[in-house]
Amino acid sequence: MDTILTGTYVYSDINGDVEGTSTFRWYADGVAISGATANTYTLTVAEVGKTIEFGVTPVNAKASGIEVKSAATAVVVAPPIVIPSIINPMFQNLTYNGTVAKTSGGLGPVTYQVTTGILPNGLTLNPFTGAITGKPTVTGAYNFTITATDSSPVPLTKVQQYVGTITNPLVLHLTFDGTTNDSSGYGNHGTIIHQENVVYDGGVIGNAIKFGGVRATGSVKVEQNSSLALNNEVTLAYWLRMDSHYGEYNSDGNYIAKGNHAVFVKGNEGRLSSYIYTGAHKADLWYQRSPGNKTIMVTNPFTVGDWVHVAFTISPTQQKGYINGVEVSTGNLIVPADLTTSNNPAEPIYIGWLNEQYYALNGAVDDLRMYNKALSASDISVLYQLRN
Repeated sequence: MDTILTGTYVYSDINGDVEGTSTFRWYADGVAISGATANTYTLTVAEVGKTIEFGVTPVNAKASGIEVKSAATAVVVAPPIVIPSIINPMFQNLTYNGTVAKTSGGLGPVTYQVTTGILPNGLTLNPFTGAITGKPTVTGAYNFTITATDSSPVPLTKVQQYVGTITNPLVLHLTFDGTTNDSSGYGNHGTIIHQENVVYDGGVIGNAIKFGGVRATGSVKVEQNSSLALNNEVTLAYWLRMDSHYGEYNSDGNYIAKGNHAVFVKGNEGRLSSYIYTGAHKADLWYQRSPGNKTIMVTNPFTVGDWVHVAFTISPTQQKGYINGVEVSTGNLIVPADLTTSNNPAEPIYIGWLNEQYYALNGAVDDLRMYNKALSASDISVLYQLRN
C-alpha cells in the first residue's frame, strides 16, 4: 500500500532515570503484527479493514515499564485506484504500445478488463499489467471503458472511459504494380512524365517502376494536397535497385561514372528529398536546406542489380535511418524538425528525378511509402519482411 505510519511518544520517569532502549510494537485489531517492532510501519493488505495501535514499552537502565498503547486508528482502507485518463494516440496498422496500468492507489495486484464497448480491432488488453498492445487494423472512432479492480478484502474499483479516433498515417503508397495509383486510400495518384522512358519491371513485391537515368529521363509526379501535408514527423520508405551508377554529379550537367540519383523529392530539393550518392555509397533524407543542412545519412554500396530497402523516420525528438530493416543511423533532435516547407502546393512530389531537370535515377523503385508519423523500428522491420 506504501502508506507508512510513524509512532511518536514522550518518555518520562518519576525517579528521573534516563531512557534506555525502549521497545515498540504495532497491533492490528489488538493483535500484535509479526515483525512490526520499529517506530514506523508500512501498511500491508493484511491490515485493510482493521484498526491499528502503536505500543511503547519504556525501558531505562534499571527496569522495563508497562507497555502503553496509542488510541486505535480508524479502520484502514486502501487509497483510491488511479489509472491514466488518456492513452496514446492510435494509428492504423502501426504498432501500438499503450497502458491503463494504475499510477497509484489500490491494494495488492490490480486486474483490468474492458467492461463497456470493445477494444479496436487488432488490439489486446493484458488483464494483469494493463498493457494495450497490437496494431489497430481499421480507422474510425473508438469508445471503450476499462475497469481496474484491486485486491482489497472489499475490492476497490476504478472505471475509466477512453474515446478517440484511429487515423491512417500512410498518406502515400505507390506499389507500382502496373500503375502509379496510390493505395493509401487518400487518392494521391501519380502521373508518369516521359512515358517512353519509364517502364514497369519485376520488383520485390509484385512489379516495380524503372527509370532510364540521364540518357532516358522520366519520373512520376504526384500533386500536393492537404493529405500530404507534414508537420514535424515523417517516414519515407522504398525499395531501390540501381541499374547503373552513371549519373549527374551536380546540376551543371556534369556526368560521371558514379553519379547522384534522385529517388524522391517533395517540395523541391532540400525540403524533403532522398538521393543516392553512388560515389560515396550513401543515401540520405535531406529535410532542411537553410539554415544549416539537415540530413539523415545511411551507408550502402547500392550494388547494381541488388534490391535494397531504405527507410528514414523523423519524430519530434529523433531521426533514424534504416537499411534492409535494420537501424543504421540515429540522432537526437534538440528542436523538432520543420517539415512544413515541403508542403508548397505549387511544388509537386517527384519520384525518379529532381523537378524534371536534375539527377535522373537510373534504376527501379518498388513499394514507396510516406507516412505522416515516425514508424517504430518494429514497423520498419515489418515493411522489409513484406518481401517474404
